[in-house]
Amino acid sequence: HDGDLDVLVEVLQKNTVLENLNLDGNQINLANGKFTEALAMSRTLRILYLGDNKIGDEGAKHLANVLKVNQSLEMICVKDNQIGDEG
Repeated sequence: HDGDLDVLVEVLQKNTVLENLNLDGNQINLANGKFTEALAMSRTLRILYLGDNKIGDEGAKHLANVLKVNQSLEMICVKDNQIGDEG
C-alpha cells in the first residue's frame, strides 16, 4: 500500500547498497510521487520490479521522469499495472 511506501522512501534516501528491489503485487499506485522522487535520487538501485500493482497512467508518468535523471536503473518491470496509452 502507498502508506507503507513512506518506509521505502526513507530506505531509498539513505541506501548505499541496495541494488535489486522487488515490489511485485503490492497494490502500489505511485500517484503521489514520493516514492518516485526518492527513486530518482537513488545511485545504487539497478533493478526494480513493480509488476502486478496499480501504477496506472499517472504513476507511469512519474516513473518516466525518474528515468530522465536516474543513471543507475537498468531495468524496471511494470507488467500488469493498468497503464494505458497516456502512461
